[in-house]
Amino acid sequence: MTIYRDRPPAWLNREIERLTAQVQEAMRCGSDLIAAGEEMQCQVVEANETALCSQGMVEELNRHVQKALAEVGEAQRSLEQAKRLAVNGADVLRNASQELTGIHSRVEQAAQLNAQLQAHARQLDGMLSAIHTIAGQTKLLALNATIEAARAGEAGRGFSVVAEEVGRLATKSRETVQQVSAALRQIQQNSLQAAQVMTEGTKGIRDGLHSVRQVQQTLQSIIGQITGSASGLARSYESVQALDLGIDAVRQIAQEVAEVIARCSQTTGQAITASQLQAQLMETLLQKLLEVQSRCLHCPFPIKEDEQNALSA
Repeated sequence: MTIYRDRPPAWLNREIERLTAQVQEAMRCGSDLIAAGEEMQCQVVEANETALCSQGMVEELNRHVQKALAEVGEAQRSLEQAKRLAVNGADVLRNASQELTGIHSRVEQAAQLNAQLQAHARQLDGMLSAIHTIAGQTKLLALNATIEAARAGEAGRGFSVVAEEVGRLATKSRETVQQVSAALRQIQQNSLQAAQVMTEGTKGIRDGLHSVRQVQQTLQSIIGQITGSASGLARSYESVQALDLGIDAVRQIAQEVAEVIARCSQTTGQAITASQLQAQLMETLLQKLLEVQSRCLHCPFPIKEDEQNALSA
């Protein structure tokens, strides 16, 4: 005859309780894992937003760098053009200086010739004075000869004619000398005026040469400054180019970081989903264990033969 007990054996209760405790512990671990995953997912989302913001800042910085590159390049081209214009201006001034030097030399030669002309004019003036004196004396001699011929009467008539002719020639010579002397004085006056003009012109040319040389020195200084500025801009352009390369590298790294964060976010989401599924399974298993425990409490269990003998004794 089989004897039944009204409650499950102790070992079964202990096993059910142990499994229940393990399932509950697994559920707590799953909850902690889900919470940690959600926290990690929030951090990943925040990191992704930060990475996207950084990437946007890098793009903005890259636009500024590209603009700076364009402006520096334009400034370089403007400086090169200014340098070419300054060099051309220096060449023009150098040619003008050479022309002014040649003009100054020719004006000095003309001044020397004018001085020689004045010296010759003074000599001619002396000669004309002598001729004028000789003509006066000749006129006086002709007058005396005419008087003497008149005293001689008929014998001196021919001599009187010659004396009158000599007097007329002397008068004409004096008139000619006066005309030549007047023309010579005009030449001397014009020569003096020309000498004054050439002196002033020479002074003006010297002043012009001095000004041209000063402008040449200024242009050379400007060319040196432009060359230095161009060199500085070239170095700045190289620095900006290096910065542009660095920004490209940073942008690439930021993009790679964003991709890694996206993969981490995807993996974290998958892990959270798996943990949630595991939690659901654990909860279902716990419910099943509780149902089994409840059924065991209401089901009769047969007592083993050795236990029956022990009870009969």
